[in-house]
Amino acid sequence: MTKSTMAMEAEKAELARIILALDDMELVKKVKASVKRITTPKEDPFFTNPANLAHFRKSVKQRENGEVVELTKEEWQKMLLSE
Repeated sequence: MTKSTMAMEAEKAELARIILALDDMELVKKVKASVKRITTPKEDPFFTNPANLAHFRKSVKQRENGEVVELTKEEWQKMLLSE
């Protein structure tokens, strides 16, 4: 196993762990399907840009801290139309 393959597997495991922590089964199913299709980091730009993973981790932390909430369609419309 090459270093890049080991790094890719570690990133996939980390991503799967973070996704499972989200407790959103629909999202988990989509990510699992995506992760299964990835065979090399070159096939997915997510793995070639460290900023993408950092942004994702930041988003997860924001959700865990209650800084981000899911809005309904009506809430989005009200918020967007009021600006």
